[in-house]
Amino acid sequence: MKKLFYIPFIVFLCTLSVFAQESTETDIRAKLENIFSSDEIITELLAAGVIQRYTYKENTPLVLTPDTELGRDAVAYWQGEEPMYVNEQVYLYKKGSGHSTVPGDEIGRISVILRSVSKIEGITYYSNSKKREEVLYDKSFVVDNSDTGRKIADPVEGNADGLVLTVRQRDTTFGEYLYQYSYRQTEDTVALFYSNIDTMKYGFIKLIAPGELKVVLSVQDLGDYLLIYGLMRGRFASIPGIKDTVHKSFSSRVEAIYNWFIVQYEQQQ
Repeated sequence: MKKLFYIPFIVFLCTLSVFAQESTETDIRAKLENIFSSDEIITELLAAGVIQRYTYKENTPLVLTPDTELGRDAVAYWQGEEPMYVNEQVYLYKKGSGHSTVPGDEIGRISVILRSVSKIEGITYYSNSKKREEVLYDKSFVVDNSDTGRKIADPVEGNADGLVLTVRQRDTTFGEYLYQYSYRQTEDTVALFYSNIDTMKYGFIKLIAPGELKVVLSVQDLGDYLLIYGLMRGRFASIPGIKDTVHKSFSSRVEAIYNWFIVQYEQQQ
């Protein structure tokens, strides 16, 4: 008799689980429809979890930018002559268990992670040229200003909106430089905007002039999911064969920073 009771009960639980999953998928699609106008982008993002687009000397419009306040700030971050290289990446990350499913509820924790500059030190990326994992930054910290360069603690207290930092990082491929980090924070999104203060070199070649590498990383808390958008734009010295080198190098870096963020996010439960 008990077995006969168990069978419909198990069927009921399975039906409930399927219904809950379909309900969540419908909910996240509805949220994405308020952020992206393209159904093609939404469908691809739901299926793959990530979309990447890049162009080199094509002067084509951005296609993956979220239609949000900070998404529009990301577009406006580049000023002047058109960039030679544009790399957009958008990730849809389903939160692990234990996280709040209320939209915007975890934005304070996310803000702390994006300001934890010193924790970027030691992260690794896959080097396409060497075909192995390599350290990306072997030095990363906030300094008081560009003149004295004195190391200070990561400013993780309070709201990040309007915060501007000077950061020293040593990239194991491109060398040690100063960057300007600036932040925006809203009720459900935090965005980091950064640009090079120094001229960046590749070996002895002056590759990127000051202010001509601009990167945006924004994280929007959608409740069950995080929507993470990365935008990298730059103007580089015209060197034969530089296109593939730049793309592979910087794409690997964007992915490494995304992976670092996710690890930090899951560890802070």
